[in-house]
Amino acid sequence: MPTPETARHQLDLSPHERREVEAEIGRLRQASPVPVIMAPGYYSDSPLFPCAPLTLQEYNLDYRGNLTLCCQLSGVAGVNAGTELMGNLHELSLAEACTRFHQRVATYVADKQEQVRRGAFSMLDHFPCWYCMKYMNKVAWLSLFPQHPWAEGDGETVGERNHGDVGSTGTPPP
Repeated sequence: MPTPETARHQLDLSPHERREVEAEIGRLRQASPVPVIMAPGYYSDSPLFPCAPLTLQEYNLDYRGNLTLCCQLSGVAGVNAGTELMGNLHELSLAEACTRFHQRVATYVADKQEQVRRGAFSMLDHFPCWYCMKYMNKVAWLSLFPQHPWAEGDGETVGERNHGDVGSTGTPPP
């Protein structure tokens, strides 16, 4: 996943290079005597990639007691720092945090379905973790790297959309 640090050192693969690596992993999967898998985040033809948090199959609790939308977003700064947080278990119960999580996931899924329905789903949006980073407005740092391979996709500048601060209901996430 591209970060400001990896971009600064020019370590990021382009989306095309990522797809090539994913294809190689697929070939290794077929030939390997041991299981070879990829964690979520790889390119998905389906806009509604079924990662475990977004299908309510798992929760991410960080070392500070924060229930976050997912492990990829945990601790990632951005314009809207904290939008990935459902709550801190030092301040509310696990049940309350999980209720917020379920509400946030429902908003996220509705927003994504609406984007797909409008035809506003770009090629880069098929990388699920990258889509979430964009959705939560955690990629504004790309403006510092205008030639970065993830800065545009299908003519869309990554920073154009800002879904991280307002859900489909027009209210900030819990």
